[in-house]
Amino acid sequence: DDTSDDDDTSDDDDTGDDDDTSDDDDTGDDDDTSDDDDTGDDDDTASPDLDGDGWTVAAGDCDDGNAAIYPGATELCNGIDDDCDNVVPADEADADNDGYRVCDGDCDDGDGSIHPGAPELCGYGIDDDCDGDVDEGCTCPVYVDVAAIGSAELGDWDDPYLQIEDAVDGLPNNCELVHVLPGTYDGGVELDGDDVTIIGLDGADVTIIDAGGWDRCLKLKNASFTLQGLTMANGYSDKGGGLHVDGATVVLDECIVEDSECGNNKEGAGIYTKNSPGLTLTDTIVRGNDCDSGGNDNKSDGGGLFCDTSTLAIEGSEFTGNAAGDGGGMYLLDCDGTISTSLIAGNIADDTAPGGGSLHGGGGLLVEGGSLVLSNNRIVENSSSDTGGGALFLDTQGQVSLVNELVVYNTSATGGGGLHLDDDGEMVLLNSIVAYNDGDAGIDIDNTNYQPTQTYTDVHGNTPQDFGATMTDPTGSDGNISAAPLLISYSADGVWTNDDVWLDVGSPCIDTGDPSGAYDDFDGTRNDMGAHGGPGGNW
Repeated sequence: DDTSDDDDTSDDDDTGDDDDTSDDDDTGDDDDTSDDDDTGDDDDTASPDLDGDGWTVAAGDCDDGNAAIYPGATELCNGIDDDCDNVVPADEADADNDGYRVCDGDCDDGDGSIHPGAPELCGYGIDDDCDGDVDEGCTCPVYVDVAAIGSAELGDWDDPYLQIEDAVDGLPNNCELVHVLPGTYDGGVELDGDDVTIIGLDGADVTIIDAGGWDRCLKLKNASFTLQGLTMANGYSDKGGGLHVDGATVVLDECIVEDSECGNNKEGAGIYTKNSPGLTLTDTIVRGNDCDSGGNDNKSDGGGLFCDTSTLAIEGSEFTGNAAGDGGGMYLLDCDGTISTSLIAGNIADDTAPGGGSLHGGGGLLVEGGSLVLSNNRIVENSSSDTGGGALFLDTQGQVSLVNELVVYNTSATGGGGLHLDDDGEMVLLNSIVAYNDGDAGIDIDNTNYQPTQTYTDVHGNTPQDFGATMTDPTGSDGNISAAPLLISYSADGVWTNDDVWLDVGSPCIDTGDPSGAYDDFDGTRNDMGAHGGPGGNW
């Protein structure tokens, strides 16, 4: 119904002199292009304020469908940019997607199990429900904090015990768990007859049982114990300066046993165990312990560990820098079990009168009797003032197997710089590397009737020879070779953390281990010789 002089092409009732192209009832003289009832003389192209909050999109409204959102609006705890400043406040986050925001009282936005109303879990020292209290209503575990001031020693989070032995003695019925806060605790702790788990909440580096050189750190008897995240240091005892295990089942996980001693004619500076149905070490470090190194030649044995008639399971652990008359790293007497994916390095067997007694050497370890499997271990840079720089075997007679072992850069004054078999010693050697050891030979024996059973093994570069004079050289048969193993990077500098003992490209030890499939590498290919071959080699 347009009556104006314009170029209006829209279906409307426009009466203005304009070039209106919109479908509206515009009566103004403009070039209106919006669908509205504009009566003003303008060129109306602006968007409307759809939510009626007084702000248009053009004016800065970042959500014209919500009247509560506009420039200057109050920020609400909703995870939305209410005031259109392109910033959502940090306390409105719900990073853990638990439905609770920091501004609604979530006290840990990095853990979805922690929020207001969450169940209070006992034993972690955490305010799970964000009400300001820790472990309320819990009677287990019992807490220990040597730094607690004015503690009534009730064993709860607010009133912990001050010493570990008191906490164990005070365990309520049906509770076997002690949580230890960081600090240095007294040694001389003896636990007998009650199963218990003791956990250092912040780990072994800051949770220390220190005997001060006057007593053993810890003695465990006649029960089952688990120790996690604890250090046992500066102990002294005839047997087990750091830890003494007597008839108990014990698990050490992520622990440290260090700088402890045993005296002349004694045994086990770091750990001593006898008649244990199970001593398990996982990811545990045993270092710097000394059982009268340079002392009596018939005892003073087992710098890191002395095991007597017990069952062992050692995995992912380190025995480094320990010393004794015999068995610098460890001495195993009639012990059964396994040692795997572990480092045995820089240990010393040092008698004042080498060869004078029935035991003589074993820098890394001395094994007498028992049934033992060693697999995927690094036995490196150990030394003996007598035989067996890396390891010495007595009375083993086919009961000891070394599978995918790396035995390199060990030294001895006589006999086998790497491995030595005494009169009744015998071993099975499979998929292993014995190289660059220094003694009378890399591998040596005392009894020609007990030749090692050796297959798919590389023995190379030992000084002055690879095999002792009374040994049969198996090179060229049963998959045995003698070739430089080509380790990626190794230097005999006593610093094991800077070495890379994986096999370099082109190593003759790659894919030349046992081809039967029983020992295939973790990636499914044929066995690589050495500590990083076979199913357990990925460490």
